[in-house]
Amino acid sequence: MVIDAGLMPAVMERLGCGKFSVQKEAVWIVSNCLAVGTPEQVKYMVEQGAVGTLCHLLASYATPSMITTILDGLNNTLSKAGEDSEVILTQMKEADGLDMIEKLQQHGDQNIYRLACSIKSHFPDV
Repeated sequence: MVIDAGLMPAVMERLGCGKFSVQKEAVWIVSNCLAVGTPEQVKYMVEQGAVGTLCHLLASYATPSMITTILDGLNNTLSKAGEDSEVILTQMKEADGLDMIEKLQQHGDQNIYRLACSIKSHFPDV
């Protein structure tokens, strides 16, 4: 896996590169790692800044497929977070991710709507 091979810092760097085609591939890698990674691997990715970076990218892209991929990654992170959910909440707040997720609950795409609602359900008091 990408994490075990020590490649995640390079992938995270590509998320911020500014070139859409590169960022798109990096988002897929991060989202897939969050989906299949162990809780320890997901925690490592959170420590590497995956949550904040994905939240920042949410505001940058209007394509439904990219938004869906990012939301999938965030939702998978929260599903595996356990006691680290407060750290994730803080990172999401700092990156204005919760505000963006609130807005996405009004999105016309049902997949995006469903994922945004699922993410928000992890933080009922926010």
